Amino acid sequence: MPLRPKFYERFSQYEYLLTCHMDAFVFKDELEKWFQMDYEYIGAVIYDPTYDLNNTFFRRITGLTNPEYFGNGGFSLKKVSSFL
Repeated sequence: MPLRPKFYERFSQYEYLLTCHMDAFVFKDELEKWFQMDYEYIGAVIYDPTYDLNNTFFRRITGLTNPEYFGNGGFSLKKVSSFL
């Protein structure tokens, strides 16, 4: 769901969306600092086209090979307008 623009339409009145799952740790209160840097996305790598997906454990257990299935939502800060 968070990979589709329709999801971000719900947050269109906000500038940023912070995702922080239960397995993520925050060590410093610096959110305002990161807002000011005006990045579109801060988080885990979404996709590396040079990575051979056919030989990965993830591929063997899921059968998924398309880039839209990759990303890590554990902790990320996204500029909402960039995902609409």
